[in-house]
Amino acid sequence: MSDARQIPLSFALPSPKYARQDFIVGEANKGALAMANRWMKSSEERLAICGAEGAGKTHLAQIILNEFNAAYLQLTGRDITGAPGEILPDGIQCLLIDDVHLVEDGAALLMFIEECLTRSIRIILSGRGQPADWSRGLKDLQTRLDAMPRINLFEPDEALLTALIHKLFNDRQLRVEPTVGAYAAPRLPRTFAAAQAFVAAVDAETAQKHARITKVLAGKVINNLSVGASRS
Repeated sequence: MSDARQIPLSFALPSPKYARQDFIVGEANKGALAMANRWMKSSEERLAICGAEGAGKTHLAQIILNEFNAAYLQLTGRDITGAPGEILPDGIQCLLIDDVHLVEDGAALLMFIEECLTRSIRIILSGRGQPADWSRGLKDLQTRLDAMPRINLFEPDEALLTALIHKLFNDRQLRVEPTVGAYAAPRLPRTFAAAQAFVAAVDAETAQKHARITKVLAGKVINNLSVGASRS
């Protein structure tokens, strides 16, 4: 049995950048960005953004909010409790409920959706999984969720994963040899979570050893990652 040290993956992520220019576009998500652009120009009041952890759901929602240039409120799924009238201020034109999969009270979520419809507030729901997973078994809520236009963000292809790795390094202000992303991408699972785990582990390794971020170091980190088998 190998005695290689397993690198823990409980690292705090840096504050993300949510500008449009920071949204990396590839084959896996260019359709999602196009749908967001169309929704902004439409009169549709509701939108669901779905995808895996780290897929860019919050980033896409923030692009929409930033470009609306209108009064908005951002909540998380854990904020959805009680009566929406006590939470939604007058004058807002858009509501984002991020991490909607964390809503514990489906009836409360339904009330928020209905309140937004009544007050002509555009509402964006962003969360992991699919809207059917957010309904908590409530038929009326599922009907509302199923009727929403839906944007699905899919896991990255290799090119997008490579670009994402370099973006995550850049977000952490880490200097990296230009070949690291291209080396790591085909050796990692093709998931956003794997890219985040890899970059976080490299960051921890370099902070501990003050090492340069090279292909050699990347290979050592990939071999020790505890996020599933590599694809080498």
